[in-house]
Amino acid sequence: MIKNIVEWNKKYILEPNNFWFIFTFLVISLGVFYLGGYLLPFFVAVILSFLLDVPVNLLESLKVKRSYAVTIVLSLSFSLVVLFILYLFPLMWNQVMKLIGDFPSILTRMQKYLFDIPNQYPNIVSFNHIEAIIQYFENKLLSLSESLIKVSLNSLLSVVTILIYSILVPLLMFYLLKDKVYVLSVVNRALPKKRSVLIRVKHETLKQIKNYLIGKLIEILIVGFVSYMLFAIMGLNYSIVLALGVGFSVLIPYVGAVAITIPIIMIALAQFGLSHDFWWLISIYLIIQILDGNVLVPLLFSEAVSLHPIIIILSILVFGGIWGVLGVFFAIPLATFIKAVINGLLPES
Repeated sequence: MIKNIVEWNKKYILEPNNFWFIFTFLVISLGVFYLGGYLLPFFVAVILSFLLDVPVNLLESLKVKRSYAVTIVLSLSFSLVVLFILYLFPLMWNQVMKLIGDFPSILTRMQKYLFDIPNQYPNIVSFNHIEAIIQYFENKLLSLSESLIKVSLNSLLSVVTILIYSILVPLLMFYLLKDKVYVLSVVNRALPKKRSVLIRVKHETLKQIKNYLIGKLIEILIVGFVSYMLFAIMGLNYSIVLALGVGFSVLIPYVGAVAITIPIIMIALAQFGLSHDFWWLISIYLIIQILDGNVLVPLLFSEAVSLHPIIIILSILVFGGIWGVLGVFFAIPLATFIKAVINGLLPES
């Protein structure tokens, strides 16, 4: 037994390429763990630069000088951000404030429908069950209100942080994109000489995560826009906020779709009642979700992340438990990276 462990250790851990990969991985992980809060603007800039590198490379292939290509892509990107802040953000903010103000009346209407259920199905649901459900939502609403108060007290710090990010992140993105070759050469010189495993893991991780990020961006835009068109045509209140929620819910597989569907049903039921408009809206919305999961996702991610649903759910639970909401959003990229590490340490077939 001990002999087998020693042999396995020599083969997979002490093998020079594997050893230097594990050492580099541990050093970077410790650095991120202890300095991650200070380096967050840099990490944000790296991720955004990673995405914008695709259109920059496309312009370069059309014989546009890289510095000009970077300037064009960043200018267009920041113009879209400014357009969102000036036009869409105020509309979204107004709808959020209106939703918060209307929430008590929405809950009152929901209580009416909920208390009708025990009368219709007395053998299945009792009034005690309904009261327990209502009490649960009231407690959640109270905790949400307390959180909003804390956020408002820290708003000044948040504004300062946003101002700093709005200056640092674009500068870092510009230089990361413009001097990509130089930055990569510096990184390569800092890495150990024996790095065949590191290169293998890097190639697999970058390919998978790039496909994932671009695919998710397209999925967010398509699902969010189609949902907004449905909500706007049906005249559903808070259509912009709900459509944004539907779009970003795709970042959390399985769980996100269920989580955003609950408020949509509540708001639609409070607005339309059990009318034809309610059933039409919910039916078409469910069709959008089904088409997203069975048509759009396979089309966008046919060559991207190949993780089993069980692994995805476990990743959401584990990373969500460690880092909260951020861990949930980055669960799949992190799981993809771990998979690439395991594949890189195993011998090539």
